[in-house]
This record gives sequence, structure tokens and C-alpha cells, in this order.
Amino acid sequence: MVGTQDGRFADFVSAHVPTKVKQSRHLISHDANSKSRVNSTPGILNVICKGSFYEREVVHVPKGHCSALNGAPPLMLCHKVTNAVRLVDPVTLRSFDIPTPEYWKRPLDSVCRRDHLTEYVVLNVDPVDRTEAGSTARHNLPGRGKMTLADVEVARACDLGVNDDRIVVRSHLGGFLRPGGRVMGYDLRTVNVSGLDDECLQGGRSRLGAKTDVVLVKKAPRAVTVDDINPALPIIRNIP
Repeated sequence: MVGTQDGRFADFVSAHVPTKVKQSRHLISHDANSKSRVNSTPGILNVICKGSFYEREVVHVPKGHCSALNGAPPLMLCHKVTNAVRLVDPVTLRSFDIPTPEYWKRPLDSVCRRDHLTEYVVLNVDPVDRTEAGSTARHNLPGRGKMTLADVEVARACDLGVNDDRIVVRSHLGGFLRPGGRVMGYDLRTVNVSGLDDECLQGGRSRLGAKTDVVLVKKAPRAVTVDDINPALPIIRNIP
């Protein structure tokens, strides 16, 4: 059957990322005497995950989506991309799913990409009650016991020993962070967000004052030290 492999590939991709499938017919051969035609119907995919945004990036949510999602904030963190886009509000720990048909009506834009990540040092972690944050519903994110709200005091790793600049941010990673640890995050004060709705961005950043100026994303990868090397493993030395 012509197009079977194309259809299977389209189904596979559509199950993992939001896609838009366009069916087209191409003429393979034509016999003028018998007036017979042989056509092919491949599926042409328009995949949005490449070049639009990735997981763990801050995205700008258009007003239409905010209204449809019962007052979702205009700036949220992309938590997961499958056949739907899952967003999480790091200030309230509320999660929102945008199905593929709704996504294509109002595509999302990335505000902070992975190359904007900055390393911070955790100075203090103060747990926050979800009722105080305005969210009482149980979230459906993995790691339910670790995903907890907290006011986290951080300082940029590059500022240690240089200045005493500190900032307190509200984060959904309260269960993962400990004083003295390191975490990666986006500094919304230094990211160029030109071209987006300034009113929406101001509203997204001012919900809790300065506590949304930095969005913490994940624990920083720990550097490998000499103590981490297994002494039972042979040591390879450069022999001149």
C-alpha cells in the first residue's frame, strides 16, 4: 500500500511531539493511452519542537491560551513536550496541558533558551504552603514528593567573593534544593524579550514582586572530583 510507511512515521512523530500533518498527492507516472495514473500520498510533517522551544525553557503564553487555561500566567516553564505541551507555573506549582490542536491556533514563543542559563548558589530554602501561594490543587508532575514550593535565597556563582548580591525567588524545586547546593536558572532581568507584549511580561514578572525575577530550572550538574574516582579502576597515564 502506497504511503503506509509515511503514515506510520507520521503516527510515531505525532505521538511524541505536537505536529501538523498535511497530506499531499504527487504524480508518479501517467499513461496517456490508457489514461491511468499512479499517485503517491506521503505525509508532510511540520514539527514544532525544533526551533520553537525545548523542555526547561521559559515560554510566553499568548492571551488566548491564558484565558482558556483559567487565568494562566503569561510566562511559564515548559516542563514536557509530547503530543501535548505541558507547562508549569514555578510560582504556584500549577501545571497546564495545551493539546496539539489548541497549540497550533496560538503557537508559543521561547523567552529564555538553554544558552541563557546561569548558575546560582543556594543560600537558604524556606518551604511555602501552597495555600499561601494561591494553589491548592494537587499537581500531576512527576516526583510529587520533591516538587514543592519554597522561597529560595540564591546568589550568582560568579558573584561569590566579588559582591554580596542576593535574591529571593519562589521556586517549584523546593524539595530538590539544599543550602550550599547549586542550581541553574534564568535571570529575567537580563534577558532580551523585545517583540513580546510588554504589558503581559510586566504582569508575569510582578505577580510576587522580585520573587519572579529569576526562574530556577534544575540542579546544577556536580563537577567530578578526585574523590569520585574509583580506586579499583586502573589509572591511565601518558607515557612519553
